[in-house]
Amino acid sequence: MDRETGYITGGDEDGIPAGVIREMIRRSLESATPAPGLFRFSSIAFEETPPFLSSAPSAAIEIGPPKNHRVQDGLLTGFRDFDRITGGLRKGEITTVAGLPSSGSSTLVQNISRRIVAASSEKVVAFFSLDTTEIKLVQRILGAEARLDWHSASGGFLRDSEWTRLTESVQRLWNSKLYVTDDHLISLDAVYETCAQRKRGIGLDLVVLDRVNILGMDYSGDTPPLGETMGELKSIAERLKVPVLLTWTAEHKQADDVTHRLSLHSLPSAAQVYSDSVLLIHRPDQWNTYSIPDDIPEPHKGIEVVEVNVARQTGGPPDTLRLAFNSRWGRYDNVLWD
Repeated sequence: MDRETGYITGGDEDGIPAGVIREMIRRSLESATPAPGLFRFSSIAFEETPPFLSSAPSAAIEIGPPKNHRVQDGLLTGFRDFDRITGGLRKGEITTVAGLPSSGSSTLVQNISRRIVAASSEKVVAFFSLDTTEIKLVQRILGAEARLDWHSASGGFLRDSEWTRLTESVQRLWNSKLYVTDDHLISLDAVYETCAQRKRGIGLDLVVLDRVNILGMDYSGDTPPLGETMGELKSIAERLKVPVLLTWTAEHKQADDVTHRLSLHSLPSAAQVYSDSVLLIHRPDQWNTYSIPDDIPEPHKGIEVVEVNVARQTGGPPDTLRLAFNSRWGRYDNVLWD
């Protein structure tokens, strides 16, 4: 951003006044018809116009097809390989996504939620974010949907194509039935009551809890035993007849010292016993120390191939799938093959 003119510039393109950008976003948001009781995207603060980097959609990365296929009778995530291997997220079952800090487990469940509500305005997702505020969560979802870098802190670029993607994403997600709760001290009873009320009202298709490690934490920072928490969540899934998607964050000492991979045995026994499916995330590029060449084409910058090990699933064998991850956008995409 030019500090003297206050314009956001985009390379050779003409600059657009930052104030105009904010007003266009405000009007775009106000022109949509919000559904009652849903998170309002218009509550996103634009005191400082968020900068964006020029980016292009992920290029397809070729790998082999998955080995295992199951009947797709669960809630489909839109991630093709996962849906083929597991058959989707099934009612009454718990799926736990485990990873090291900053491995992308929270981003993955955000992307699953985003894909589900964007694909169908009838799907209802209750998302409990225990360590991220409502505003930041929706910013990340919007950034992933629009393929934009929302986190650039200063100055930045907003091109016409990026502006178009942002406004289109806002319109697509505006009436989506994504309910966000960001109370990090929420109790298990409150989780159940909130979900049961939603189920009785307009319905409920998926419950997401990001960071089950701290669910039920009190003001002193103490948390209930994980076995008690997982048992209650399993009861919630079965009573409400909905799939429950969790993230669990491991400590670095629980991973292999050389490969930095988690194994199923790295998880607490409670997470293994009560989880119908366990996904272990591994980002090889996160631990590589080689230098990145300067001549990488722009569309390929920031893109990683993330390995997702389906270490356990009820009614199916273990398997491994891969997803394309763009860390700048906070977005997962399918990996394609010929």
